[in-house]
Amino acid sequence: MKIGQNSELPVASTPAAQSLTEVASKAKQTSTLTQASQANKSESKLETKAAEAKASGVKVSISNEAKALDQAQQSQSADMDMAKVEAVRSQIQQGTYQVNPEAIADKLLANAQEMLQRTKN
Repeated sequence: MKIGQNSELPVASTPAAQSLTEVASKAKQTSTLTQASQANKSESKLETKAAEAKASGVKVSISNEAKALDQAQQSQSADMDMAKVEAVRSQIQQGTYQVNPEAIADKLLANAQEMLQRTKN
C-alpha cells in the first residue's frame, strides 16, 4: 500500500524523513534515560529508607504491590533489544536507514482495527 510516496526518491534522503528519524531517535534515547533515571531514583529511595530504618532500629517491610511494581519496571527495560537499537541508531547516523511506509501504514491500520474492536466489546 503506497500513500503519496514517490517511488523514485529514497525516503531516508529527504530532509523531512531525516528530521523525523532524528526526532524519533532522540525521543527513544530520552525515554530510555528517563526510565533508567526513574528506576535509579526508586532504588535509591528504597535503599535510603532501608538505611534510615536500620540506623533507627525500625523494622521496614515492602508491600507486595511495591515488589510487583519494581519487577514490572525491571521487565520493561529488559524488553528492549539493545543490539537492534544500536543497529538502527548506526544506520540513522550513517544515513542508510530506510523507512518502510507500507509497513507503517499496515501497522497503523491494524492498530486502528484493534482499537475499534476493543470499543465495540
